[in-house]
Amino acid sequence: MSPASHSTLADARRSKADLERELAELRRSLEERTQERDEALQREIATAEVLEVINSSPGKLQPVSRLCSKGQWSYAAALSGI
Repeated sequence: MSPASHSTLADARRSKADLERELAELRRSLEERTQERDEALQREIATAEVLEVINSSPGKLQPVSRLCSKGQWSYAAALSGI
């Protein structure tokens, strides 16, 4: 094997390793963004549920309280920043 072809092979291996690292980083970034998107979607769903309850009973807090007491408190808390 000539020195030039050896150098080219070494460069190709280095490039492959760089590409594999970049791909791994992109996959991690995609996972993070997917999780952020899923969390945002859950907040949007919770917002819609709370607003639907509020809209169905204007001026009454009991239905909203019931929604919160039925396991939706974590969503309502997330909405209000608690």
